[in-house]
Amino acid sequence: MCDNSGNCQLSDFLSNVQHNMVKYRDRLLVIFRQTSQEGPQLFNDRISHQIDKNNEIWEFRSGRFRVLWFYDEGKLIVCTGVFLKQTNTTPKIQKERAISLRKKYFHDKKNGDIEYGD
Repeated sequence: MCDNSGNCQLSDFLSNVQHNMVKYRDRLLVIFRQTSQEGPQLFNDRISHQIDKNNEIWEFRSGRFRVLWFYDEGKLIVCTGVFLKQTNTTPKIQKERAISLRKKYFHDKKNGDIEYGD
C-alpha cells in the first residue's frame, strides 16, 4: 500500500537493501509472484503463514525480512509493510498497523477511493 503521496514503504525498502541481503529481497519477489498466481497454500509455514485469523493478515518470510499482507478479490495481494525480524514474534505495532491498513483499504475501496498501480 502506498500513501496519498505515492510513497510505498515496501518498494522503498526493497530498493535500498544492503548488498548482503539482496538474496532475501530476490526471494521475496519470487514469493510475491508465486502467491499471486497460486495462493499461500503453496508454501509451508517457514515462507508464509497467517498471523491473524480474525483480520486475515498474513506474513511472508525471507531471511530476516518480514512482509505483512492480506488478500483482496481474486488473487490480489495487498502488502501493508515490511520490517526486519528482531524477535521470534511479530511486533504488536506491526500487526496493529497491518490490521488498521486493511480496514482502511476496504473502507476506501467501498467508497471508490482506491487506485491500483502496477
